[in-house]
Amino acid sequence: MGSKNNASYNDQAHFSELGRRIEAPPIAWLMEQKLKHPDLISLAAGFTDSPSLPVKEVQTIFAKITKSNKRAMECLQYGVGAGRDQLRQQTAEQVAGLDVSAPEGPCYKPDRVIITHGSQQFLYLLTEALCDENDIVLVEAPSYFVYLGILQSFDTKTRSVPMDSDGMNLESLKKTLEELRQSGEIRKVKMLYLVSYFQNPTGISTSLEKKKAILRLVKSYEKH
Repeated sequence: MGSKNNASYNDQAHFSELGRRIEAPPIAWLMEQKLKHPDLISLAAGFTDSPSLPVKEVQTIFAKITKSNKRAMECLQYGVGAGRDQLRQQTAEQVAGLDVSAPEGPCYKPDRVIITHGSQQFLYLLTEALCDENDIVLVEAPSYFVYLGILQSFDTKTRSVPMDSDGMNLESLKKTLEELRQSGEIRKVKMLYLVSYFQNPTGISTSLEKKKAILRLVKSYEKH
């Protein structure tokens, strides 16, 4: 171990390749600026309007949960990795109720739900599970820039596909897939990343018909 006074000590030398590739995400700096300067109007870092935060509701729920010592200890104790079963069940039911296009969809099952601290943690875990270095992820153009940073840290390549008024453009997606097939890179494609409801940053929601068409198109390239 090096001492504090050892000028030659280099933290980077002890990092893994992944650790050396990872840079501080731009969103961290953007949110820091907003917190330091409350009057700043940021069009990049989204903060919830403070007066709309459910402070009283949370206080009421917390008081109810902690009224019983036994229940309070259960809630404060470690849970299963994917999230508590009851919470996953309630989350699946809640999201299914909001989806007017396909409330009976296969995704709205508790075993398809994972509870994380936020989207960044989930996207990191997803990428870690699916992607190796130099794999390809197809993304919308424009796409959620925070996730693009995560993909970069994994040394994963991205191919951008333009959007139209109903989400990812089908013709552009077909063209991209065909180019990848012809170049022999189609097997490197590990994921098609879509934000089908209120896409960030465009706000576009993709229709059920378009989502089905995208799925059919992608499946047609599985044999390649």
